[in-house]
Amino acid sequence: MTCGAERLHTYGPVDVTRKDAINAAPTYLSHRPEMFIETEVKVQVPIDIVETTRTAWAWCLEHPRTLEDNALWDTPSGDLRTRGELLRLRRYGDTVTLTWKGRPDEDAVFKRRLELEAVVSDATAVAAILRRLGLTVWFRYQKYRTLYRYGDVHIAVDETPLGVYVELEGSPEAIEASLRAFRWEAWPRTTATYYEIFQTAVREGRWTRTDLTFNRFGSHEDSFCG
Repeated sequence: MTCGAERLHTYGPVDVTRKDAINAAPTYLSHRPEMFIETEVKVQVPIDIVETTRTAWAWCLEHPRTLEDNALWDTPSGDLRTRGELLRLRRYGDTVTLTWKGRPDEDAVFKRRLELEAVVSDATAVAAILRRLGLTVWFRYQKYRTLYRYGDVHIAVDETPLGVYVELEGSPEAIEASLRAFRWEAWPRTTATYYEIFQTAVREGRWTRTDLTFNRFGSHEDSFCG
């Protein structure tokens, strides 16, 4: 099921470099104010179960399966990480976003954190600016992401090098109601970031590379990362 045009919303709050970048941005996430509280949880579900559930509950497709490439930036001494903050440059298809996230709330059930995000038109230029400010890429991860909506919940199906994770974003009540409807209560859920998931896999010997990328894609040193 594809969302009707009247139900789609513009992705991203502001274009910091060019007006037509917003006009060209895909309409796969609900409109966000310049700063908002993100509430989400990840559930690890086999892809066949995901597909069966998607069909049975008629999820509304907001954006088709697309490669997503993420670079996390920080000072060489890790000042942002020390404060529990995150700065991410992301390419999702033809759309590039720069996102800052604050320290997550202490919550074992849902991840809640303040988020500020902007659509940008030139990833290479933004990466060069970040480097001029003394920042460097400290982690990179990739996934194939398909975006859906079920009621008031946004659902991201993420195919990562470490398996499939389904990210549900919305109010805690709407997320819990969706998990009950899907009968997903028994599947493992986590508030971990993809970096934390990567760290766990490295500790357990399930992953040996220094980033979480697919083999055929390049290293940190490309135009996307400055």
